[in-house]
Amino acid sequence: MGSQKKCQIPLELLTAMKKILIHKKVLLFNSMMIILALGFIFPHYTQDLITLDMLFQGYNTSEAIRVLESFGVQGRLNYFFVSRYLDSVMPLIYTSLLLGLILRLSSNPNAGFNSKLYQNTLIIFSLSSALFDYAENYLICQILVSYPHVSVQDIEWASMFTISKWLCLVMTTAGIATLALL
Repeated sequence: MGSQKKCQIPLELLTAMKKILIHKKVLLFNSMMIILALGFIFPHYTQDLITLDMLFQGYNTSEAIRVLESFGVQGRLNYFFVSRYLDSVMPLIYTSLLLGLILRLSSNPNAGFNSKLYQNTLIIFSLSSALFDYAENYLICQILVSYPHVSVQDIEWASMFTISKWLCLVMTTAGIATLALL
């Protein structure tokens, strides 16, 4: 039997990434980008209408079609642009912010808290939210391209990814708030 090599990220790279993520200026930049995107850019392109990815509780086929109809032709084109291009950067930004906060707050020696399991759980929730967001964006683009002949299955999966994304974000945010209070 041959020896198996493990795929490992060099420790120096992980240390450098951690230093970048927890830097105050990086945290501030990511926070400002989220505020800019959610407060100005996305509302501009989506005409201040509710989008499928903002429906925390998910949606069924009739709700999805009603949302898409409310946009009109140009609105659906804008929504596709937002989902395909602008919202492809958003998960990177908010995940970087969340990871930076998790690493910064969980490494505070004055907090009296040093649980790697808790930290790793929050990291998994944060990374999962980004993966769910990308899957959701992909399906929303598929739905927009196929409109008005939408796939019920695509809508159901997109809704499940939307709910999963928001659940992971809420769990991560609650965990970060707990770390901040320690």
